[in-house]
Amino acid sequence: MLKLEMRGRTHDEARVVSAQFKVEADFESVRDALVKAMEAECEWAEANDVIIGHLKAYIKRGDEAVMLSTTGYGVQVKGEPGEGAELDVGIDSITYGSTLGVAEQRLEAIARGVLAGRDIEVNWDCGDPECTDPSHHHHDHGGECSCGHDHEHHDHGECSCGHEHAKNVIRVPVRVVKKPLKVHPRMVWPGHEE
Repeated sequence: MLKLEMRGRTHDEARVVSAQFKVEADFESVRDALVKAMEAECEWAEANDVIIGHLKAYIKRGDEAVMLSTTGYGVQVKGEPGEGAELDVGIDSITYGSTLGVAEQRLEAIARGVLAGRDIEVNWDCGDPECTDPSHHHHDHGGECSCGHDHEHHDHGECSCGHEHAKNVIRVPVRVVKKPLKVHPRMVWPGHEE
């Protein structure tokens, strides 16, 4: 079973979501699937007044990586793949104009598309250090929960929203303790006095 590590958070008005997984697969098929998914995401964003601040991905094989990137207009692909059977894939999305739940669902759908036909275990880190709900994972069905995110909580992986969900997916909640923020020294401009 493949592990799909997901994380979502807000930063000011931005919705920041990331996905990471390792898979033994054909490099070209994974690259092509990511390019198609990223192009489709640009079309969806345009049609729904969502701004893509940055949608990027990497496919690392061995010591080399291929980088894929878009800000909403075409997908750029740079780099050469290394040697090896296992691919380390990461996808990051920064969007404006949607809810966090929608941004999370969109990026999870991209990862699922690349991993189509495989059993997947999804591990979510909601990024909220105050959240202690052991069944926490994200789905935006319009509800509000006590941790401040726009999603519903579901017990034992069962959804009470009435939507059809993939049966080959197991959701495992993950809580990561935030590291202290790195504080940059105050810049003092010549001639500027406090």
